[in-house]
Amino acid sequence: MKALASDFDGTLYVNGKIDSKDVEAINQFQKDNLFGICTGRPIKHMLYFLNDHFKSDFYITSTGSYILDKELNVLYESEIPYKIACELIKQFNELHPMYLHVGGEDIYVIHEEIEELHSPQIIVDYDTIPQRHILNISTRANCIEEAIQIQNEIKKRFGQWIDVYRNDIYVGIVNKGVSKGKACQWIKNHYNIDT
Repeated sequence: MKALASDFDGTLYVNGKIDSKDVEAINQFQKDNLFGICTGRPIKHMLYFLNDHFKSDFYITSTGSYILDKELNVLYESEIPYKIACELIKQFNELHPMYLHVGGEDIYVIHEEIEELHSPQIIVDYDTIPQRHILNISTRANCIEEAIQIQNEIKKRFGQWIDVYRNDIYVGIVNKGVSKGKACQWIKNHYNIDT
């Protein structure tokens, strides 16, 4: 048995849709193998766009900090330490609105609504930041150069506690030692997969 993990945005989900040829290929592959999605999105947000095109055998979400099986049972999660998350948000939110993936399901936005998110919960002040399962903190820059600058500044100030990844103009922050690559390795070990 083999496993294949696909990125979502720009790979499987392109120009606002999932191609029917990709769905056919995934269904064919799944007859003898495992197929999963590996994304920076939280599970709830990704499933909204997946919209019953097919059922993944596993989901690696929130940049590797939340792994679920095909029935959406949580297999693994890694939280950003609450105190670090609060300090980071307070220092960077004024310049770049941030949103939180909390408990794999909820999306919280600090102070303002971000149009591309569906039904986020708004946090009106820092005292109301959820004190549970902050899996990922994300922000969007105006351009790639700005995203690189944000990534470098966050690494400089908080790098001993968290890891920071950039994908185009998006910056994702997770607990130290978490990544999509390590999550894929976790899946390989969990399901005893050779390749």
